[in-house]
Amino acid sequence: MTPRVAGELNEMSSEAWARLRSILATVQHRWRWIAAAFLVPVLIALVLAGIVPPRFTAETLLVVSASRETSSAGEITGGGSSVPPGEVQKLVQSELDLMTSEAVVRRVFTQLPPERIYPQLAQRRLFGLLPPASREGREARAAGMLRSTLFTQAQSTLSNVVRLIVFHPDRALALELLQAVLAAYFELRNEVFANPVTAVLTAELERQRGELTEIENEITALKTRTGVLDIGQEVTLASQRLDQTVQRLDRLREQREAAQATVLAAQTALAAQPGRIVAAVEQTNVPPNDEARNTLSRLLRDRQRMAAQYQPNAPMLVELDGQIERASLQVRENRSGTGNVQTQREVRNPALELLTSRLLAARVDADSIASQEQEVRRQRTEIEQRNMLLLQVQRDLRQLERRREAMEVNFRQFSQREAAARLGEEARLGRGAAVSLAQRPFASPIPRNMAVTFLLAGILAGLGFAAAAALLMTLLRRTWLRAAEAERGTRLPLLGVLPLGRWPVRTGHAAPSIEGLAAQFLDAGLRWRVQLLQFLGTREGDERERLARSLAIELAQAHRKRVLLIDLAGDGSRHFAEVGSPEQKPGPSDEGILAHETMVPRLWIAYQAQNSDLANPHALETNVTRLAERLCQAFDFILVIGPDEMESYVRRRLAVIVDGNILVVREDATRAEAANGMIDRVQASGGRFFGIFYTGAARELFAI
Repeated sequence: MTPRVAGELNEMSSEAWARLRSILATVQHRWRWIAAAFLVPVLIALVLAGIVPPRFTAETLLVVSASRETSSAGEITGGGSSVPPGEVQKLVQSELDLMTSEAVVRRVFTQLPPERIYPQLAQRRLFGLLPPASREGREARAAGMLRSTLFTQAQSTLSNVVRLIVFHPDRALALELLQAVLAAYFELRNEVFANPVTAVLTAELERQRGELTEIENEITALKTRTGVLDIGQEVTLASQRLDQTVQRLDRLREQREAAQATVLAAQTALAAQPGRIVAAVEQTNVPPNDEARNTLSRLLRDRQRMAAQYQPNAPMLVELDGQIERASLQVRENRSGTGNVQTQREVRNPALELLTSRLLAARVDADSIASQEQEVRRQRTEIEQRNMLLLQVQRDLRQLERRREAMEVNFRQFSQREAAARLGEEARLGRGAAVSLAQRPFASPIPRNMAVTFLLAGILAGLGFAAAAALLMTLLRRTWLRAAEAERGTRLPLLGVLPLGRWPVRTGHAAPSIEGLAAQFLDAGLRWRVQLLQFLGTREGDERERLARSLAIELAQAHRKRVLLIDLAGDGSRHFAEVGSPEQKPGPSDEGILAHETMVPRLWIAYQAQNSDLANPHALETNVTRLAERLCQAFDFILVIGPDEMESYVRRRLAVIVDGNILVVREDATRAEAANGMIDRVQASGGRFFGIFYTGAARELFAI
């Protein structure tokens, strides 16, 4: 486990106090934004206080009389208890809503023009560039302005006294406006409550009677349009007709199959009969005229005639001899036959006529049956469509009948209520209004100034905005503003706090936190090896190089230790500029790293340490470990200033080889995600942290 060089802060306060200190730290560092959040509502309140003129208050008192007749809990018959308090409050609230309703506000402008109540409505708009608004626009704007200045207030939850208040910059107009509001309210109320219940019920009865008539007309029209008298009987008859049609279609289908079988049998028989048959056969042994013998005789005559005219070897005689030889051969073949002659006479088959007539008759029957079947199918389709129509009509009739039955029930109920309402109307005749005027309109001669109210509201709103801004910025803040926050956020012990400001490094007097850090490492070195240290940070400007340089000077001057400062984030020239260096040029040391002696005794600074094996990605771990051991033998302390990131393996390997790491946290600069990410990567690689060092700490204004 990582040794604890410095003990953790002992937080005596609870988590709530820690959050409060975080909020106070946010207030200290973000006071400009919080002040802006406070000043914005205050400035708005100042502007409103300057532009809103003083207003006169005109008020009057009204009494809402609650009786059993005016309450929803009342009974016309006269029995029962008094009106409950809940019903009284309902009546009072209904009157309050009626006083500030849109109807009352609009009715006011029938008595007072909007331009008289609010003269600015008659002026030109947009700095005189646009003409005044139309009549409807002026009334709409005046209605909105009147609603914003018209208020109602009940004296208490158990009282039926109502206060009606109107604000206006002119006292006379305030009184006149309040009187107009009262007149409009009573006029509207009389119109609302003057309508008798009987008339409403009568109108409802007439409406329902008309709807019943419409439903009856719809039922009659539906039956007339579809030709239906009794829907049940029509459905039954249609079902029977459909059943008969189906049976007839089955019979026709059987007949069609039989006719097709007959046609097929006739066709088969007709195809098997021959077209002609033998009528008579005659046979004789008298040979017929021998054509070959006749041809031979003719050729011999031609041979005698041509032999007298041509030479014996003439081509014509040779050809004619060949023909004579072939004819003689044919005659010899005819002589070798039997010589019988047979004569056969054929006539048309008489069975074809019979089979053809039967086939034609079967085809006529099949065509007739097919036509009948097609007609029956058409009738079946019509019957099915008729059935679907009847079912639809039946469904529509059922819906209409249900509506008629429900409306008949409602009609009977409304008839009974009409009779009861007529009795109630007669009982209410002669009674006065339920709302009476208890105090005439009155306006105080002293105007009401809203400036103080606006200022108080602006201050309270500013305080709320400032508190919300402080809380929101605290919740969204990702940097640490206090050392305790950094210690709690990183879960590492706090080794020291370095205040804000430039602190010298060559005066011989280090900051107290640097002295304490050096003492902690020297004390820890008595228990285990603490010789090779690395200072890590997450961003530039966190002053880890100044911290390492100050610690190196403190160990070299105050404790006379041989210290080597290695800067892996730079070439070391910035450290030479601070502590000074002799005129001689830096040279390589026996440890394989360029070291330079400074003006501070026993303090060496590595020159261009980025080229050494400590940061060389091609160097093996054995070389780096051997170099670290040689450096530890040559120096008492080796302080390494690490880079801003731990993504590469070389960086993480060095964080494991060193004896320990110190994370430098800059106030309001180091982000919590980056710091915790570096801690997780180093610890996951096997390295350890001694703790954190907090730099750039401002003086706390709120010491809690």
